[in-house]
Amino acid sequence: MAYRSRHGGGCGLCLAVALPVILMLLLVPRLTFAQVVSDEFPLVEPTYGLLGGTNGSPELEWGEAGGLAVWSFQDLLSMGIRGSMLSGDGRIEDPYSKEIFTSPAGFESSPCASWNGESFLVVWSSSHSRGYDWDIQAARLSPEGVLLDGLPIQVSPGFVDEHLPSVAWDGTSHLVVWLESGNGIRGSRVSPDGTVLDQTPLIISSDGANYSAPEVEWNGADYFVVWSEDRGTSGSDVFAARVDSSGLVLDPGGSVVTNDDGEQVLPALAWNGSNFLVVWQDDRGVTGEVIQGALVTPSNEALGPFPVSLGWGIFEHRRPEVASDGTDFLVAWERHRGGSKDVVGALVSDDGQVLEPSVFEIAWLSYSLETSPSVTWTGNDYLVAWEDTRPSGAYFYYSSSIYSTRVSTTGEVLDHTGNPLSMGLSTQVLPSVASNGEDFFAVWTEEREGRRADIFGTHLESGVVEPGYPSFPVSSTPMNDWWPSVAWDGERYLAVWGYLAGDDTTGIYGARVTTNGSVFDTQTDLSRSGYSESFTHYSDVACHPGSCLVVFEVGSGGALLRTDGLALQPQILDLDSELGCGISSIVSGRDEYMAVCTSRINSDNDVVGFWLSFSGEVIDSIEVAGGPSDQSGSDLAWGGNGYFVVWKEGGEIRGARVNPTGIVLDPGGIPISGQGRTVTSPAISWGGMEYLVAWLEEEDEAVWNLVATRVSEDGVVLDAPGILLVEEVNEFNNPAIAADGSGRWLVGYSRFDWSSEDPGHRVFGRFFSSLSAGVSCSVNEECRSTFCADGVCCDGPCDGQCEACDADGLQGTCSPVEGEPRGGRTYCPGAGVCRSKCDGSIRDSCIFPGDEKVCADAYCAGSVLYEPATCAGNGYCGMQAAHSCEPYACGVNRCNESCVNDQGCAGSYVCINNTCQTLQKKDCPPSGCGCGFGFDKFSGLVLWMFILGVILIRRKI
Repeated sequence: MAYRSRHGGGCGLCLAVALPVILMLLLVPRLTFAQVVSDEFPLVEPTYGLLGGTNGSPELEWGEAGGLAVWSFQDLLSMGIRGSMLSGDGRIEDPYSKEIFTSPAGFESSPCASWNGESFLVVWSSSHSRGYDWDIQAARLSPEGVLLDGLPIQVSPGFVDEHLPSVAWDGTSHLVVWLESGNGIRGSRVSPDGTVLDQTPLIISSDGANYSAPEVEWNGADYFVVWSEDRGTSGSDVFAARVDSSGLVLDPGGSVVTNDDGEQVLPALAWNGSNFLVVWQDDRGVTGEVIQGALVTPSNEALGPFPVSLGWGIFEHRRPEVASDGTDFLVAWERHRGGSKDVVGALVSDDGQVLEPSVFEIAWLSYSLETSPSVTWTGNDYLVAWEDTRPSGAYFYYSSSIYSTRVSTTGEVLDHTGNPLSMGLSTQVLPSVASNGEDFFAVWTEEREGRRADIFGTHLESGVVEPGYPSFPVSSTPMNDWWPSVAWDGERYLAVWGYLAGDDTTGIYGARVTTNGSVFDTQTDLSRSGYSESFTHYSDVACHPGSCLVVFEVGSGGALLRTDGLALQPQILDLDSELGCGISSIVSGRDEYMAVCTSRINSDNDVVGFWLSFSGEVIDSIEVAGGPSDQSGSDLAWGGNGYFVVWKEGGEIRGARVNPTGIVLDPGGIPISGQGRTVTSPAISWGGMEYLVAWLEEEDEAVWNLVATRVSEDGVVLDAPGILLVEEVNEFNNPAIAADGSGRWLVGYSRFDWSSEDPGHRVFGRFFSSLSAGVSCSVNEECRSTFCADGVCCDGPCDGQCEACDADGLQGTCSPVEGEPRGGRTYCPGAGVCRSKCDGSIRDSCIFPGDEKVCADAYCAGSVLYEPATCAGNGYCGMQAAHSCEPYACGVNRCNESCVNDQGCAGSYVCINNTCQTLQKKDCPPSGCGCGFGFDKFSGLVLWMFILGVILIRRKI
């Protein structure tokens, strides 16, 4: 296809315009701006419910005070092993399940657990550690569900594929058994501290082919291992072997439990204190399978098979499991009839008799499939868990959860609809963001409360890094809703997303959302009649006052729709079929829309741009980027005077400016990302003075980082080779960017959150600001941020009493200060040393010193001591407490505690033996003065006054 310029001129005109611009850019010095990246914050608080994805293959194990349910799970992002701690009555102990192991790149399956009196040992099959080889791995859990090992324990050697483990405890060590591809049944013992005791696995059986999963139990003397294999005689038969606690295989190759004609597979066993009951799935060539069983003695003697299930030829009975209450047994299995699958059971006595009711339903909801039962004894009742497909799960056409019920020893099902066990953090992915010029609106895909994937949204205040608004559902359909996009139309936000129905019908839904969170047009099908399964779910939306255009891909071409008016009435519009490209993005320019897509007409993918009128008519198209390399994953933004298109080309992100007349100003593109690493998913947004471009960059195998750089209006990359925003985001998530018009972008993304008790995928955001730091100003309007503070353009109003925007090294960033307020801000109140000051952390007020600050020293007045005073916390000095020092005098700012002479004593006290005392006869000084009368000093004075009085009287006489 020959692409054309909108107004002619061809490539010669492109180069004629571009070369002077490139030469000019080489002479322009790099602009310097302060870069402000906020702390990471969640777009929404964590929500919990039934885990999305597929949860299956549950296994139960009981401890002394409670139990553990383990299962495998898979969602859109990873596979792993999870578990729930169970209380004594079999209900979930913790509010939500726990992650035992997760692999973003491998596969984890077939978990099993064993209790040793102090901890649980969980074993499973894993393919994450050695490419596509399967190994047996393990992890220890405390009774509270805390992982006791930093990394999984490698149980099997891993030289060949090892699958389908089972585990039991003998009082000293665990025995883990598994199926080794091509070699039969193997096993290894594991100590309570996680040490693998048999580095060379035990050989339990290697005689046949077509092995099924082994199971192992301990009877107090030996381990019993059962499995099925085909030794070339009558099909697959069931075998059992004993293994003692030292690891010696007592029955190499096993003894026959049953070798009837047909196929006997998937055996399970339980010990009741006297014998084992071994049960299996039996297919003897007739229609359907049945469940058979046999008692096996501790010496490994089979006492003969007997039927457990009823209805031979009517239903199919599969995958039995069994547990014992110490006397009798409960056998649970799948019953298939038509399209339904239920879990049913039967009670079996200790002598092998099927008790009444002979077969009863355990899990049988008509609107779900119940499969893969597991059963254990809790000490009071049996507990049965199963995989349940009632509506739940986010990202798979087939999804399931784990449920359980208690069953009494008489066969009464105590929890008819089942109790959910697979609870966890809801998965949040695929955010998209938009702004109305003041605040932001974010939408994302989330499974919540057991539903399929829905679209949720929340409003965010610009620059506030803590969620201030609750999230709310934008969509709530019975279908999977994916890949939302959102735009502001001048009055409301329009959110659009792709849906996938159960019959593979696809289409585009849309809803308008107001700034107060009111949702209009919920579940409005913009594409009217759904498209075929070739629809890719991806869409983008751009708005012009009064209408919006939505672009989406169908097959090898594209389609768009226009929305007009309050009724959101879509008009389906067909794109020019000759474009033949996958649409990726659309924006609204000054006079029209521009969209970009990846052309599939040439042998190499090219980036194509085309213009559409506000009424949706295709005006023209151009080739933005072409050549021998593939260009893909394009995005674009309108910068006020032109467009900027970014795309992935080879191992880098490139971009080009396109003017409003359709001329590509940067032929060949501008290199934006650094070279040498794998990059993908570029996104771009105009912030008012420059663009922000973000992309994903591979740090290591399957580890992706989110990187960003600013690009000036003239095409200068300002932060080469990019600023690391976030480590370890999800590979498939395109970063979402929107600007609020004041120089701040919101960057949205999804990553795995390890900080919560139940880790999971959540949506997060960071604000990225690019402010003209330190540039002199006099009024707010001079600044890009609209804030002029302390004579410089600032990133906020910075009007707090203890803030400043001109701190050394932080010009342009509002920061808390220490000491006196700056820039004419209100003087700190108080007086003297008790006056308040700025403390460097509190921004809006000065801080008064308290009683830690001394404001008046101690002093003496006579025999009274006035103690030191401290600040009263109101800016002034507190009162000085006073108290008498008697019988001592007040010394130098303190009371004397001893004396040398009478000057060290207060008032009439005298110093006797370094102690201030009142003078008494027994305390007479050596002269004996005044002692003859037995008076103290005061009494002596009275005596002299009496003598003087007598003399005067005599003279008068």
